[in-house]
Amino acid sequence: GTGGGSRSGDDSRFGDELGRDMAHGGFGIWARGVLALIKDNHCEGHFGVSPYAFFVHPNFVEDKPVPDVPGTPAILVGKSRYEIWKVNGGNVTQLQSYGGFVGNTAVATSQSGISLSYFSVNDNDEVGSIIEGAHIQALGSSGRGISTTHSRLFTLNDVTIEGMVEGNTITGIWCGSCNNCTLKTPNTNLILENISVDRDGKCDFTP
Repeated sequence: GTGGGSRSGDDSRFGDELGRDMAHGGFGIWARGVLALIKDNHCEGHFGVSPYAFFVHPNFVEDKPVPDVPGTPAILVGKSRYEIWKVNGGNVTQLQSYGGFVGNTAVATSQSGISLSYFSVNDNDEVGSIIEGAHIQALGSSGRGISTTHSRLFTLNDVTIEGMVEGNTITGIWCGSCNNCTLKTPNTNLILENISVDRDGKCDFTP
């Protein structure tokens, strides 16, 4: 994958594989899209990149129909990304639209606890995708709790990023790039505990 899958860049091995190399080399749970419910998981150990990661760039799933697997909402089965967009009335599909990221925890050494890449939002959206009930305990002396790339809006509800090593240099929320935008993270009960820097990166921030 990309975002570090086996630690290659967006345009090298990931592009060559045309998206077939799904997730090995550095993650606990790695998602290509936003349709699945990822709930009440626990990742523990060492991860080369992240316990949890989303890489939702549309180019690799644009024409792929949603398979009929247990748990898939019937309204999605057989539809492409564009057809789902039409079902949504032209609104961008978010994590909570059909699934969600809820109640997931990690105790880990990693580059980041949750990696979020290429999430889109409508211009008037004030919520974005919701990260709910996550608790990341970082065992390393450096890294990031949440790391974003090419994304500008997430709602963080009951999210805790906790550094477990005294004197660490961990950043709570890191913005890698959002194309000269402001990364907004509206939240309820966001706890950034025993870390070095709350927010940092290559973007402006609105908490």
